[in-house]
Amino acid sequence: MYRFSAPLAAAILAFLLSAMIATCLIWLSEKQNLLVEQTRIADVAKDHAHALESNIEQALSATYTLAALVRQGKGEISNLEEVAGHLLRYYPGVSSLALSPGGVIRHAVPLAGNEKTIGFDQLKDPVQSKEAFIARDTGKLTLAGPMFLVQGGMGAVGRLPVFLNDAMGKSYFWGFTNVVIRFPDVLVGARLPQLIDQGIDYQLWRIHPESGEKLIIAASSPNALIDPIEQNLDLAYGNWTLSVAPTNGWGNPRELWFKSVLGLLFSLLLSYMALLVMKLRIHRTELEHKVAGRTQALAKANEDLAGRESLLKQILDTSSVAIFLVDMQGRITKANRRMAEMFGWPVEMLEGNEYVALVHPSEREIGRQKMLALLASTIPSVDLDRLYCRADHTEFWGHLTGRRFYDNSGKEHGLIGVIADITERKRIEEKLQQQNKVLSAVIENFPGAISLFDANFRLAAYNNQFKMLLGLPDSLFEKPDVYFEDFIRYNAERGEYGPGDPEKLVTAIVNRARDFQPHKIERVRSNGTALEIRGMPLPGGGFVTTYVDITERKQAEKKLSLAASVFTHALEGIAITDAEGKIIDVNDTFSFITGYSRDEVLGHNPRILSSGRHSRDFFTAMWRSLTEKGQWFGEIWNRRKNGEVYAETLNISAVLDAQGKPQQYVALFSDITERKQIEGQVQELAFYDPLTKLPNRRLLSDRLSQAMAACRRIGFHGALMFLDLDNFKPLNDKHGHVVGDLLLIEAAARLKSCVREMDTVARFGGDEFVVMISELDVDVKESAEQAGIIAEKIRAALSRPYLLKIQREGNVTATVEHHCTASIGVVLFGQHEAGQDDLLKCADAAMYQAKQEGRNLIRFYEPNP
Repeated sequence: MYRFSAPLAAAILAFLLSAMIATCLIWLSEKQNLLVEQTRIADVAKDHAHALESNIEQALSATYTLAALVRQGKGEISNLEEVAGHLLRYYPGVSSLALSPGGVIRHAVPLAGNEKTIGFDQLKDPVQSKEAFIARDTGKLTLAGPMFLVQGGMGAVGRLPVFLNDAMGKSYFWGFTNVVIRFPDVLVGARLPQLIDQGIDYQLWRIHPESGEKLIIAASSPNALIDPIEQNLDLAYGNWTLSVAPTNGWGNPRELWFKSVLGLLFSLLLSYMALLVMKLRIHRTELEHKVAGRTQALAKANEDLAGRESLLKQILDTSSVAIFLVDMQGRITKANRRMAEMFGWPVEMLEGNEYVALVHPSEREIGRQKMLALLASTIPSVDLDRLYCRADHTEFWGHLTGRRFYDNSGKEHGLIGVIADITERKRIEEKLQQQNKVLSAVIENFPGAISLFDANFRLAAYNNQFKMLLGLPDSLFEKPDVYFEDFIRYNAERGEYGPGDPEKLVTAIVNRARDFQPHKIERVRSNGTALEIRGMPLPGGGFVTTYVDITERKQAEKKLSLAASVFTHALEGIAITDAEGKIIDVNDTFSFITGYSRDEVLGHNPRILSSGRHSRDFFTAMWRSLTEKGQWFGEIWNRRKNGEVYAETLNISAVLDAQGKPQQYVALFSDITERKQIEGQVQELAFYDPLTKLPNRRLLSDRLSQAMAACRRIGFHGALMFLDLDNFKPLNDKHGHVVGDLLLIEAAARLKSCVREMDTVARFGGDEFVVMISELDVDVKESAEQAGIIAEKIRAALSRPYLLKIQREGNVTATVEHHCTASIGVVLFGQHEAGQDDLLKCADAAMYQAKQEGRNLIRFYEPNP
């Protein structure tokens, strides 16, 4: 009774203590997991919201470029399709661009898929008219959507009103420039579907500015979210909200259940271990008695085993092959007399020695790995040839067979192996292999295909080129014996010998081969390969045939005749010079592009085409490439005979002689002047503000990324300034957009005069400007003082009166005087900020603080404590 109650009491006490500890740990773990999950979900929502905000802002900025083109063309864009097509490449979120003079869509790019929009009146449509009137009356860019588009599908429309001046100089509403973004295309860059893969549901929505209705833009499911985390998208044209929540709700019931079960199992295990420890003491005495009894039985079994071993030894010693046993450690435990004779060691020295010590050193490690794999049951047996060493260090080849060794009860005791001496057989095999290698090397290194058929027309030898050059499949060579007739029939059936009955062709060719005569012919295969075939009979019967590919030689002959035609009729200009650079020939296209006739340039150096735009280093690098690589490719500016400068793509190649020295130079070129002009125009529209010629948001983003990377690399600080003109709208309202544009141009010029060449002044739209100052100082306080001095310089420059000259009726010049100040927000950046979006928001917040405190002020961004 005492033995039972003591273990039970210890088990109950261990269970209660471990259960209390497990309960506390599970509660703390669940609380921490919920906090981590909420933080993770909020970070994910912020990342996706920033990505979506950037995509939409970038897509809608295309309206400003279109508006600038409309004002430049005074209401018309002559090459709209070409320019808009180039613009779409720089705005991947935009599906189409459109112009709607008077609110009616007249032009859409691309037109395909948008035919239904032509003639659509945005000011009369019951769905879109309210937001269209808001855009027209406020003069600001608006974003309408989500909604069903006229051309089909769901999307949103960005509208920017455009105002022009009539002949009287008065501003009037011309119409809208439109950007169409489709759902879900514009959401691709935000990677919203990836939230579902992370176990997160989402809703992207906004509040309609008129009805106050909640509009769902995109959602992972129609169900409402459980306690969602919301992230606002700070768009300049309306607020969107991204709501996210875990798909299965907060917390993980399955994990809580698993932890509870794990805690219970842990408590039960501890109690069970306490019970076992107490019972172990009781059983120890009983085991000691059982061991004594089994020791006596083992002594009797050893006596029986000794008799059996004597019989086994007599059997092994009469064998003609070496037989041995290896224990689990790889040592020989038993060896017969033949093994002692084979290795030249006494049996007593073999037994107890490692088996792998008998293997030749070159194969000893491989033998050890094989033995270990056999002992570990990784492989069932071995059957291989192996090189061994005798006691006198001579070598011999043995054939080894081995497998695992089990006793009567099925217990594994090691390995049993058998070795037969195969040295003489190996010597004969090596001699035959050497002869075969020499013959194979001759056949394989023959410069072409070769086949050898014996007197019975059976394939006796061939090389790999025989299969490749004649296009023969591997299936033809799979039979044990392959005959000449098999190859002829295969070729006849696939039309290699031309039209006709295949069997008749096979019979005729085989009959000719029976009376084989030396021959040399040329034949073109059906795939166009030209072959030179030579055949020679062999002494004793059979024949050998060689096949040489002469396709290149035949093609070279054709190319010689084709080259003259290509040179004359090529669309590219071609010029050939000698090794000294003197022109020895040109084609007609050369004369068409340059204006020089063939006679005018022969004997001259190509320098007669030089435009003077390239430095000496440019031509030095060109000749270095020709000398080292034998080729140069690039773009270059040259001058025609009439003096006109043009751009061309130029490819120069050196023609080398047998010694590898330049013999001639061949130059091919094409006129790309028109393409260069279009690329320059598109580049300026994509990266610069059309009105002020300042960098736009896209170019500023690129330069800011470079400046931030430089600050992190060299330790300097930089500054970002967000500016807004304080008294700009009254000027537009009173005098029109033309006068407002003149003020913006003058403000841009003053801003540029206040900063260094290495700094950047950008226009974000309207009367908002951003100034980026880089490489101020290592010390943050000194950097702040320097940024403050520059900001004060800018504020003073922008506060000076503006004298704006405009044209009145009758070409009369009038001057409008306007006083305007600026509110400036400044933020420093260095080595530890998050990203440029955060920097812009901080500078914008500081600028709004300056406006709220009275305007015409400078405020540095100070984070909330």
